[in-house]
Amino acid sequence: MPEKIFDLTAPVSRSAGDAAAELVREAILDGRLLPGQRLKEGALASDLGISRTPVREALRLLETEGLVASLRNRGTFVRDYSADDIRDIYEIRALLETQAARRAAERCTPADHEALRASCERFERSDADTFAFNRENLIFHATILRISGSERLTVMARTVIELPLMYTTTAFDADDVRHDAQAYHRRLTDAIGGRQPDRAADLMAEHVLQSRDLILQSLRSADRAAAGG
Repeated sequence: MPEKIFDLTAPVSRSAGDAAAELVREAILDGRLLPGQRLKEGALASDLGISRTPVREALRLLETEGLVASLRNRGTFVRDYSADDIRDIYEIRALLETQAARRAAERCTPADHEALRASCERFERSDADTFAFNRENLIFHATILRISGSERLTVMARTVIELPLMYTTTAFDADDVRHDAQAYHRRLTDAIGGRQPDRAADLMAEHVLQSRDLILQSLRSADRAAAGG
Protein backbone atom coordinates (compact mmCIF):
# COMPACT_ATOMS: atom_id res chain seq x y z
CA MET A 1 0.00 0.00 0.00
CA PRO A 2 1.36 3.48 -0.87
CA GLU A 3 2.67 5.56 2.05
CA LYS A 4 -0.25 7.99 1.87
CA ILE A 5 -3.60 7.16 0.24
CA PHE A 6 -5.92 9.82 1.67
CA ASP A 7 -5.59 13.59 1.45
CA LEU A 8 -7.44 14.81 4.52
CA THR A 9 -7.79 18.41 5.63
CA ALA A 10 -8.97 17.20 9.06
CA PRO A 11 -9.10 13.82 10.84
CA VAL A 12 -12.25 11.77 10.40
CA SER A 13 -14.40 11.48 13.53
CA ARG A 14 -13.56 8.38 15.53
CA SER A 15 -17.20 7.28 15.45
CA ALA A 16 -17.62 7.88 11.70
CA GLY A 17 -17.55 4.40 10.15
CA ASP A 18 -19.73 5.66 7.30
CA ALA A 19 -17.34 8.54 6.62
CA ALA A 20 -14.40 6.14 6.61
CA ALA A 21 -16.27 3.86 4.20
CA GLU A 22 -16.88 6.79 1.86
CA LEU A 23 -13.20 7.75 1.83
CA VAL A 24 -12.06 4.19 1.15
CA ARG A 25 -14.79 3.80 -1.48
CA GLU A 26 -13.57 6.92 -3.29
CA ALA A 27 -9.98 5.68 -3.18
CA ILE A 28 -11.05 2.37 -4.75
CA LEU A 29 -13.16 3.99 -7.45
CA ASP A 30 -10.44 6.56 -8.20
CA GLY A 31 -7.84 3.84 -8.63
CA ARG A 32 -5.71 4.88 -5.66
CA LEU A 33 -6.49 1.45 -4.23
CA LEU A 34 -6.29 -1.22 -6.92
CA PRO A 35 -8.14 -4.52 -7.49
CA GLY A 36 -6.42 -7.26 -5.52
CA GLN A 37 -4.64 -4.81 -3.19
CA ARG A 38 -4.62 -5.77 0.48
CA LEU A 39 -6.29 -3.37 2.91
CA LYS A 40 -4.58 -3.39 6.31
CA GLU A 41 -6.72 -2.04 9.11
CA GLY A 42 -3.77 -0.51 10.92
CA ALA A 43 -2.46 1.34 7.88
CA LEU A 44 -5.93 2.62 6.95
CA ALA A 45 -6.59 3.76 10.52
CA SER A 46 -3.27 5.63 10.56
CA ASP A 47 -3.92 7.32 7.21
CA LEU A 48 -7.46 8.31 8.22
CA GLY A 49 -6.50 9.45 11.73
CA ILE A 50 -9.03 7.16 13.43
CA SER A 51 -9.06 3.95 15.46
CA ARG A 52 -9.39 0.50 13.94
CA THR A 53 -13.03 0.06 15.01
CA PRO A 54 -14.61 2.44 12.43
CA VAL A 55 -12.17 1.11 9.82
CA ARG A 56 -13.41 -2.41 10.55
CA GLU A 57 -17.01 -1.18 10.25
CA ALA A 58 -16.18 0.56 6.98
CA LEU A 59 -14.64 -2.56 5.48
CA ARG A 60 -17.67 -4.64 6.45
CA LEU A 61 -19.93 -2.12 4.73
CA LEU A 62 -17.77 -2.07 1.60
CA GLU A 63 -17.84 -5.86 1.53
CA THR A 64 -21.65 -5.80 1.35
CA GLU A 65 -21.32 -3.40 -1.61
CA GLY A 66 -18.97 -5.78 -3.41
CA LEU A 67 -15.99 -3.44 -3.35
CA VAL A 68 -13.83 -5.48 -0.95
CA ALA A 69 -13.54 -9.14 -0.04
CA SER A 70 -12.40 -10.72 3.23
CA LEU A 71 -10.51 -13.98 2.84
CA ARG A 72 -10.09 -16.29 5.82
CA ASN A 73 -6.58 -16.20 7.26
CA ARG A 74 -5.44 -13.86 4.49
CA GLY A 75 -7.06 -10.50 5.21
CA THR A 76 -9.22 -8.00 3.35
CA PHE A 77 -8.58 -7.02 -0.28
CA VAL A 78 -10.02 -4.71 -2.91
CA ARG A 79 -12.24 -7.13 -4.78
CA ASP A 80 -10.93 -8.32 -8.13
CA TYR A 81 -13.62 -9.11 -10.71
CA SER A 82 -13.25 -11.46 -13.65
CA ALA A 83 -14.11 -10.56 -17.25
CA ASP A 84 -17.32 -12.59 -16.93
CA ASP A 85 -18.24 -10.62 -13.80
CA ILE A 86 -17.65 -7.34 -15.60
CA ARG A 87 -19.73 -8.50 -18.56
CA ASP A 88 -22.65 -9.39 -16.28
CA ILE A 89 -22.38 -6.13 -14.35
CA TYR A 90 -22.49 -4.05 -17.52
CA GLU A 91 -25.41 -5.95 -19.01
CA ILE A 92 -27.41 -5.37 -15.83
CA ARG A 93 -26.28 -1.75 -15.84
CA ALA A 94 -27.48 -1.32 -19.42
CA LEU A 95 -30.97 -2.52 -18.47
CA LEU A 96 -31.23 -0.25 -15.45
CA GLU A 97 -29.71 2.88 -16.97
CA THR A 98 -31.72 2.53 -20.16
CA GLN A 99 -34.86 2.73 -18.04
CA ALA A 100 -33.39 5.65 -16.08
CA ALA A 101 -32.63 7.58 -19.28
CA ARG A 102 -36.13 6.96 -20.59
CA ARG A 103 -37.73 8.17 -17.36
CA ALA A 104 -35.37 11.16 -17.18
CA ALA A 105 -36.39 12.25 -20.69
CA GLU A 106 -40.04 12.11 -19.63
CA ARG A 107 -39.43 14.23 -16.52
CA CYS A 108 -36.56 16.57 -17.39
CA THR A 109 -37.00 20.21 -16.37
CA PRO A 110 -34.97 23.16 -17.71
CA ALA A 111 -32.96 23.13 -14.47
CA ASP A 112 -32.24 19.41 -14.90
CA HIS A 113 -31.15 19.98 -18.48
CA GLU A 114 -28.79 22.73 -17.33
CA ALA A 115 -27.29 20.39 -14.69
CA LEU A 116 -26.52 17.84 -17.41
CA ARG A 117 -25.03 20.51 -19.68
CA ALA A 118 -22.80 21.76 -16.84
CA SER A 119 -21.60 18.21 -16.23
CA CYS A 120 -20.76 17.84 -19.93
CA GLU A 121 -18.68 21.01 -19.80
CA ARG A 122 -16.70 19.75 -16.81
CA PHE A 123 -16.35 16.34 -18.47
CA GLU A 124 -14.78 17.97 -21.53
CA ARG A 125 -12.04 19.88 -19.69
CA SER A 126 -8.79 19.09 -21.42
CA ASP A 127 -6.78 19.34 -18.20
CA ALA A 128 -8.87 16.78 -16.27
CA ASP A 129 -6.85 13.81 -15.08
CA THR A 130 -8.30 10.31 -15.21
CA PHE A 131 -9.55 10.48 -11.63
CA ALA A 132 -11.41 13.76 -12.24
CA PHE A 133 -12.74 12.37 -15.52
CA ASN A 134 -14.14 9.29 -13.76
CA ARG A 135 -15.67 11.34 -10.96
CA GLU A 136 -17.48 13.58 -13.43
CA ASN A 137 -18.67 10.53 -15.33
CA LEU A 138 -20.21 9.26 -12.09
CA ILE A 139 -21.84 12.65 -11.44
CA PHE A 140 -23.41 12.67 -14.91
CA HIS A 141 -24.94 9.23 -14.55
CA ALA A 142 -26.07 9.99 -10.98
CA THR A 143 -27.79 13.14 -12.28
CA ILE A 144 -29.75 11.10 -14.81
CA LEU A 145 -30.81 8.73 -12.04
CA ARG A 146 -31.94 11.69 -9.94
CA ILE A 147 -33.92 13.14 -12.82
CA SER A 148 -35.56 9.74 -13.39
CA GLY A 149 -37.37 10.26 -10.10
CA SER A 150 -37.10 6.65 -8.94
CA GLU A 151 -35.35 6.07 -5.63
CA ARG A 152 -35.55 2.30 -6.09
CA LEU A 153 -33.97 2.47 -9.53
CA THR A 154 -31.23 4.73 -8.15
CA VAL A 155 -30.39 2.31 -5.34
CA MET A 156 -30.36 -0.69 -7.70
CA ALA A 157 -28.21 1.05 -10.30
CA ARG A 158 -25.63 2.57 -7.96
CA THR A 159 -23.60 -0.59 -7.42
CA VAL A 160 -23.41 -1.60 -11.08
CA ILE A 161 -22.39 1.94 -12.01
CA GLU A 162 -19.72 2.23 -9.32
CA LEU A 163 -18.15 -1.24 -9.37
CA PRO A 164 -16.61 -1.04 -12.86
CA LEU A 165 -15.02 2.35 -12.14
CA MET A 166 -12.06 0.64 -10.50
CA TYR A 167 -11.20 -0.80 -13.93
CA THR A 168 -11.48 2.44 -15.94
CA THR A 169 -8.23 4.07 -14.81
CA THR A 170 -6.34 2.79 -17.86
CA ALA A 171 -9.26 1.95 -20.16
CA PHE A 172 -10.32 5.62 -20.44
CA ASP A 173 -6.88 7.22 -20.72
CA ALA A 174 -6.83 7.39 -24.54
CA ASP A 175 -7.99 10.66 -26.13
CA ASP A 176 -10.26 8.95 -28.67
CA VAL A 177 -11.97 6.96 -25.91
CA ARG A 178 -12.58 10.12 -23.92
CA HIS A 179 -13.91 11.89 -27.00
CA ASP A 180 -16.43 9.10 -27.63
CA ALA A 181 -17.61 9.20 -24.00
CA GLN A 182 -17.94 12.98 -24.13
CA ALA A 183 -19.94 12.77 -27.36
CA TYR A 184 -22.34 10.26 -25.80
CA HIS A 185 -22.87 12.53 -22.81
CA ARG A 186 -23.70 15.45 -25.11
CA ARG A 187 -26.13 13.37 -27.17
CA LEU A 188 -27.77 12.00 -24.04
CA THR A 189 -28.10 15.52 -22.66
CA ASP A 190 -29.79 16.69 -25.86
CA ALA A 191 -32.17 13.70 -25.95
CA ILE A 192 -33.12 13.98 -22.29
CA GLY A 193 -33.44 17.76 -22.41
CA GLY A 194 -35.43 17.48 -25.65
CA ARG A 195 -37.88 15.04 -24.05
CA GLN A 196 -37.03 12.16 -26.41
CA PRO A 197 -37.41 9.01 -24.27
CA ASP A 198 -36.80 6.41 -27.00
CA ARG A 199 -33.66 8.14 -28.27
CA ALA A 200 -32.35 8.65 -24.74
CA ALA A 201 -32.86 4.96 -23.97
CA ASP A 202 -31.13 3.83 -27.17
CA LEU A 203 -28.18 6.16 -26.61
CA MET A 204 -27.73 5.01 -23.02
CA ALA A 205 -27.72 1.34 -24.05
CA GLU A 206 -25.08 2.05 -26.71
CA HIS A 207 -22.98 4.12 -24.28
CA VAL A 208 -22.97 1.52 -21.49
CA LEU A 209 -22.24 -1.42 -23.77
CA GLN A 210 -19.43 0.46 -25.51
CA SER A 211 -17.89 1.08 -22.07
CA ARG A 212 -18.23 -2.63 -21.33
CA ASP A 213 -16.33 -3.52 -24.48
CA LEU A 214 -13.55 -1.03 -23.69
CA ILE A 215 -13.00 -2.41 -20.20
CA LEU A 216 -13.04 -6.02 -21.39
CA GLN A 217 -10.48 -5.10 -24.05
CA SER A 218 -8.35 -3.37 -21.40
CA LEU A 219 -8.50 -6.47 -19.18
CA ARG A 220 -7.47 -8.74 -22.05
CA SER A 221 -4.52 -6.45 -22.84
CA ALA A 222 -3.45 -6.48 -19.19
CA ASP A 223 -3.65 -10.29 -19.11
CA ARG A 224 -1.50 -10.54 -22.24
CA ALA A 225 1.06 -8.14 -20.78
CA ALA A 226 1.18 -10.12 -17.52
CA ALA A 227 1.75 -13.31 -19.50
CA GLY A 228 4.60 -11.69 -21.38
CA GLY A 229 2.75 -11.63 -24.68
